Amino acid sequence: MIQRRGGFRGFTLIELLVVISIIGLLMSILLPTLSHARDRGRATICASNIHQLATTSLQFADDDSQHRSPGSSMPVIPAQLGVVNPAGSWRHTLDHYLNVEQIATCPSDRDSPHWSIERPDMPGHFRKTSYGINAHVSNPATNAGLWPPTPMFDGNVLALPRPSKTLAFGETSETGLTAIGDFISAAGFGTPAQYGAYAWIIAADRHDQRPQYSFWDGHAEPAALEDVYDSGTYTGSGTGEWTRNKFHPMIAR
Repeated sequence: MIQRRGGFRGFTLIELLVVISIIGLLMSILLPTLSHARDRGRATICASNIHQLATTSLQFADDDSQHRSPGSSMPVIPAQLGVVNPAGSWRHTLDHYLNVEQIATCPSDRDSPHWSIERPDMPGHFRKTSYGINAHVSNPATNAGLWPPTPMFDGNVLALPRPSKTLAFGETSETGLTAIGDFISAAGFGTPAQYGAYAWIIAADRHDQRPQYSFWDGHAEPAALEDVYDSGTYTGSGTGEWTRNKFHPMIAR
């Protein structure tokens, strides 16, 4: 400081620059921490959302005469748009148990253009949720052909052999195949996860590349893409073995 007449002490330019530098350094340290804390908060809300969807789906299955999972409505390919049944979607059926609209969106899911812009190959359809139900459980009859040579799932989700390992819901991609859908799937069985269609279906880059999943025992947890599906030596024609496949209800591990 500089001693001036009248007892007033002022700061020198160097002292001011040092203080500004210290403030800048502290900001550079604190901002990433605050940003990470905010992201973790969003992930926690997302985990709560997807947990509620799983537990409510179990309530739905318990009430169903055949103990089936809620369904999905969006077909995998645009050519099948004619068979879409929105009333059959879990977004509709679970609304009888809770307000789905309040938990249908992940707080980190804001960048998809399809909230307001339809996909060119699917006119008239927009993104309505951040989450998708496991299509290999919700629509077992239509997906049975993807699982040679293992037994076909009979639809009773209350009797799944590995409910804590079998996916119920996951986060859908913002621009990929399911950007306007309500399901997740492991399309391209036998293809490495990082190259297969699965990578375009799941929001693999959300929450530090650990999107939230829920399972048929009701719990939810974050997981990296390869921890949910890894084709291993499986070829897609029934030979070899998956390293990891939490979609398939008969072999999930």
